Amino acid sequence: SSADTVLVVRTDGVVVGGLSETGTASFTFDAWSTAGSFFVQGIEHIRLGLDHLLFLVVLTLGVVSGKTGRAAAWRVVKLVTAFTVGHAVSLCLAYFDLVSVPADIVEPAIALSIVAAAALALRKTGGDVRWWIAGIIGVIHGLGFASSLAGLGVATADHAVALIAFNLGIDVAQTVVVLAVLGAFLAIGRWVPAWKDRVRYAVAAAIGAVGLYWTITRIFF
Repeated sequence: SSADTVLVVRTDGVVVGGLSETGTASFTFDAWSTAGSFFVQGIEHIRLGLDHLLFLVVLTLGVVSGKTGRAAAWRVVKLVTAFTVGHAVSLCLAYFDLVSVPADIVEPAIALSIVAAAALALRKTGGDVRWWIAGIIGVIHGLGFASSLAGLGVATADHAVALIAFNLGIDVAQTVVVLAVLGAFLAIGRWVPAWKDRVRYAVAAAIGAVGLYWTITRIFF
């Protein structure tokens, strides 16, 4: 092939793309292929993005520590929805270069949000996180999602489809994580209630320590 052609070999065939002078590979997919590809990338970003994953875990722990049952589930839904809206907005703005924040600022801020959420989860009565706070934190994490999407080095003409699919992939993955944590914590509270606070303290403290380590290393190293 020529120097400006990129071949992606898959088990079901070969996809041909063009390579620009900036090193960006452009592929022509139909809308369904684009949606499927970016949806999977959204899921993978949560699965492999340990910082976002740990934030979701500790945010959920902070909510269910103060309430149980439907009350806890409803608070989780509100906070995750606000977080989702926040990261969707900033992801779209960053994707279209309407907002640009250096990774040197975004990455430490994401790590610091983990520390803050862990501190709230460690409170005896649970973290009183407001929906708008979750939304602001979502904006910060959305800038991190945008960096990940840009780091793929893949451009598509179906920008709207790509963004929607990527966001949906993220949302599906984070919903699974939150439901898993919520279900596990409520099960512990029902079957071994004496362990409920111990587990919350241990997990939140461990995640907070990791977040603090990331904050320091991302700022100074």
